[in-house]
Amino acid sequence: MTENTQDGPSAVPDATKPQTRGKGPDMTGDPIGKLLIMLAVPAGIGFFFMIAYNLVDTIWANQYPEPGEAANMTGAALGRSFGPFFLMQAFSIGLMQGTTALVSNALGARKGDQARHIIAQAMVAGVIVGVTLLTFAMFLPVPGREGSFIELYYFTLSSGNAEATRLGMAYILPILWLAPFLIVISVFNAILSAKGDFTTFGIVQVAAFFINLILDPILVFGGTPFNLYGLSVNLPDFLPELGVAGLAWATVFTQMLGALVVMVVALRTGIFKGLKITEFIPFWPLLSQVIGQGVPAAVNMLLIAGGFISIQFFVPEIVKQTGSLLLETMNPADAAEAAINGYMNAARIEQLLLLPVIGLELALISIVGNNLGARKEERIWRVYRLGLITAVIMTITATIIQFAGHQLFPSWINRSDETLAVSSQVLSISAFLLTAYALIFINSGTLQGMKRPLFAMLINGVRLVVGPAVVFLIVSIFAPGNLLVFWLGYGAVAWGCGLFAMWYTPPRMKRVMAREIGTPAA
Repeated sequence: MTENTQDGPSAVPDATKPQTRGKGPDMTGDPIGKLLIMLAVPAGIGFFFMIAYNLVDTIWANQYPEPGEAANMTGAALGRSFGPFFLMQAFSIGLMQGTTALVSNALGARKGDQARHIIAQAMVAGVIVGVTLLTFAMFLPVPGREGSFIELYYFTLSSGNAEATRLGMAYILPILWLAPFLIVISVFNAILSAKGDFTTFGIVQVAAFFINLILDPILVFGGTPFNLYGLSVNLPDFLPELGVAGLAWATVFTQMLGALVVMVVALRTGIFKGLKITEFIPFWPLLSQVIGQGVPAAVNMLLIAGGFISIQFFVPEIVKQTGSLLLETMNPADAAEAAINGYMNAARIEQLLLLPVIGLELALISIVGNNLGARKEERIWRVYRLGLITAVIMTITATIIQFAGHQLFPSWINRSDETLAVSSQVLSISAFLLTAYALIFINSGTLQGMKRPLFAMLINGVRLVVGPAVVFLIVSIFAPGNLLVFWLGYGAVAWGCGLFAMWYTPPRMKRVMAREIGTPAA
């Protein structure tokens, strides 16, 4: 794995080749502020509805079989499913971000033929990864025991709880069959991102949200009466009650529909004009670039998923230790389910408030990538500084909102006292971590756009896996059962990573531009 690329300072844009660019923003000429608004706003809207989509799933999971403590196991099963679901998305998003960076550079340098060839190679990589992931999760036998690796995951994380394992498997199996298709379709998303089109993504996510809003209760409850916004609803008896599996089938339907729309729009950009079947033959010089960019980006997303999985292991273990407040009213097994459900409910709310920064990060990858390819150093510095200032202002505002609503917001999802206590505690502390996350995202996105994705992978490994593991060990020894101390330690790790990102990134940017653009490093 290397950060080196074939294009260097000596590369000369081929003026004889047409620029592969449709209608849209001029990534190398339009004012930086205008570009950030044009790209980040639709991306942020798209991600808002993507997270709101997941929040709707979470709300309905907390209503089945009935609201309150009875739904904790269903909600916890959905929470545990976030790990494998995000693992699947990690490969999809990693391939998309890596392809976006490479295609953006090629388009910025006016190399339309190279951009098209990169896309073909990325699709080849997507097919290989998707089939491999599905095979590993569902069909490879686990050495020394019966069942698949995905079943072992749920069994282990739920401490052998058979019902929790069954609920988790009911949700994840339909989605796993979708994995190869979504990973390949992410390349079409990369095409639109590289060309500055985040509007299509936003429209698709808005439509998916409203379709899911209708499908979820229908597929979960079927003909069983349920309450919707205070009204009693009784659907026709012929509709089957699918329970948590209904949430999965709603996701399969909406995601496939959205993916087809993205594919059609990408095909209409004209970037595939002149495509030859031979360009799908694995070509190592380009395939290695796709792998070199996509693997670190995918590993970065895997680490984010691993962070959620590790927290889902640490939190139940802490609340089952002597000294835990939850043990005063619940047995250890129920306390673990309440803690997992409470943590994931809080995480959904936190993600909503971080969405504007995620939109900025995606915009930075495209803008920086295009301008690095066009060798416009000053524009790269300007978008980096403006993105950083904007992200800090946004997260300070989000901190106020989250802290003010740390008790109110989770009560809209679950009314179990123990679950609410966990959610409220998480939100009250993580509100002050949002700015640290912004520093990490903006610096990581800038380096990703400069074809340097390893930084995000390494810093997220510390922030999400190594750091929390160390904090868990410290809490278990010196403050067993104390979730508050765990969250404070988690926050200290996040701020340490954010400040390190600010220290590391600007000098790294100077060195990259000295190599790619040929300007002297300061």
